[in-house]
Amino acid sequence: YFFDIWLYSGTLAWFSVDDDHIFLLEGYTAASYTPPTIIFPASTLPGKMWQTLLQTRTCTLSSATTRESTAVLKRALSGTEPKSFKFDELGLKASKNKKDYPSVVAESPIHMFCKVHELISLTNDEALVILTVETFVIDGSVLGPPTDEMTKRPNVTAKIDADLIEPVVSLGDGKVFPLMCLRSMPRPTRCAQRGSWTSTDFNNNVGRGDHSLAYETTEWSYRQHGGTCPLGYNATTALIMPRPIGWISTYSQEGNVAHLAPYSFFTDVSRGCEPIVAFSAFRKEGTIKKKDAHKDAEEMKCFVYNMVDEDLAVKMNYSAAELGRNESEFELAKLTPGKARLVDAPVVSEAWIRLECEYFKTVEVDSFSVVLGFVRGIDIDRKLWKDGRLDVSLLKPITRLG
Repeated sequence: YFFDIWLYSGTLAWFSVDDDHIFLLEGYTAASYTPPTIIFPASTLPGKMWQTLLQTRTCTLSSATTRESTAVLKRALSGTEPKSFKFDELGLKASKNKKDYPSVVAESPIHMFCKVHELISLTNDEALVILTVETFVIDGSVLGPPTDEMTKRPNVTAKIDADLIEPVVSLGDGKVFPLMCLRSMPRPTRCAQRGSWTSTDFNNNVGRGDHSLAYETTEWSYRQHGGTCPLGYNATTALIMPRPIGWISTYSQEGNVAHLAPYSFFTDVSRGCEPIVAFSAFRKEGTIKKKDAHKDAEEMKCFVYNMVDEDLAVKMNYSAAELGRNESEFELAKLTPGKARLVDAPVVSEAWIRLECEYFKTVEVDSFSVVLGFVRGIDIDRKLWKDGRLDVSLLKPITRLG
């Protein structure tokens, strides 16, 4: 059931390596925003596409949205083996925006023009594909006015609106779903006088606001613009989405402190007989120190991925607080640290699905690290079983949109 479990919120995009064929890629995610970077397992690609990618080292991704019919999306996901299609087979239009890159899906509002940055061999039959997004093209129809908070920053001209993009996600077993709702939750902030942390509940559904203004299509090349997007902010995380949240729990080696942190740059990178998951880790801001989950996973040789549902969203947000090395996010968020069955790591007892992982290795890529782990055990709450099958839609999963 690993494939169904993982793809509870699998990010979908139309993938192309030539001007004639497309493939619906599941489960890719961002790994960095400086520069914009994407990772996914090579085994998800059809064989011919993989061979072409090895030769050309270029590809395009077009965000999958409700603009394409459910029937088209389901057909693209049908079958047990990865399969590519000609554009016209699916009733989609090919658009040749850049001569040095493959065609994109004209109906999609987000186009990503990518080059292979690195290919990392993981096991005998699996490799990790690392792409750099050289250029984003953002259709003006998905741009809206900046929020009041955004206008406090200089040069912000518009906001990418996930509600206008209307992305779809995979729930495994050929099922695709649109976003159910869009909500806002600020990061927790410290109350200096009390030395404690405060967080907020989910705000009500975020409205679309005034979209009477017409916005032009925006093109952004990170390298050419020196990292500065014409929108006035680094838009990577608003364009590569929805992203599953990897809620990583670990013990510290020196004090056996139970640590917990959410990572939205998280994905599976192998779906074979030995599943592998990965999360992208940055150093603590302004330092060269590793964050707790990164350091603990390497030292303790294990970690646990806990799936986040709607009921756990507020507590997940609490766990994003910057605590000291000897402080536990479990205590801050009032969560129950249970004991994993197969690895020496804590689990979030309240989580309905947990993956126990043995540390595999860390891949250093420019400004970030990719931490990899073999999935050694899976715990699933019986509440998610329906008619003898796992129904992850009962979980009401949470994803990151920005």
